[in-house]
Amino acid sequence: MSSSGEEASTAVGGEDVAGGEPQSEKYELPDNVDRTRVVTEPGVRVVDREDDDPDRDTAVVINAPPSTCEEWDAYYDRHEDGWVSVAEDNPDYDPDAPVVVIAFLPDLEDSNSDILPIENAVSLNSLEISYYSFPPGRLKIVDIPDHVEIGNESNGEASAADESEKEADSESDAEPAEPDGEDESEEPPEWELSEEFEALRDRLAESATVEVDHTEDGPVLAVEKLGTSYRIQEDGTITGDGALRDRLNPLVDEYL
Repeated sequence: MSSSGEEASTAVGGEDVAGGEPQSEKYELPDNVDRTRVVTEPGVRVVDREDDDPDRDTAVVINAPPSTCEEWDAYYDRHEDGWVSVAEDNPDYDPDAPVVVIAFLPDLEDSNSDILPIENAVSLNSLEISYYSFPPGRLKIVDIPDHVEIGNESNGEASAADESEKEADSESDAEPAEPDGEDESEEPPEWELSEEFEALRDRLAESATVEVDHTEDGPVLAVEKLGTSYRIQEDGTITGDGALRDRLNPLVDEYL
């Protein structure tokens, strides 16, 4: 093992731990899921693949530094007065493999229980226990917490595109909807104003803001003056209460 608290460790043989495909694992991850990403997620529980002891302790991933086995220091060798990298400590490891830092669960429970459950990367300087550094292939996943998302990553984008294409095909194959007078998406027709109604609009526009609303039932004059709104239909009906309504009545009677 590579540890922050030990000066030496035994090199482990076998191509699996050097970065190749892992051997049998409890978790059958979906096809195309990046196992390396999963095993580097804080909180994932693992065991040492090379430890055959059935009573071996479970470890927890606590960090995954952006370093390779060649770059990451495993421990300080007091005899050589220098740091030893994970790759130097274990020559069979792929020096370019990423690093996963773990701590044993019993040690965490005894000395650092306040950080459990682990959902984010742990500051290694804050730990009171030893931690160990491995390439992902050395570790076997035994439990994945709920906060770690597992999905079909490599084809997720393609799946979304396929789904959109299916929806588009479904819409194109659907029979055209029958015209419905109550369809809100249809715009009402644009009415041609009668001479009288147009004359009333022009008269009102001299002293107020006037717009023509084309409703399903016909044109309506929307009049706004002094912050008060009124609506005048072509048959002379006035909607809206305010002090100016009394002035509108004679105008409507005159023009309509």
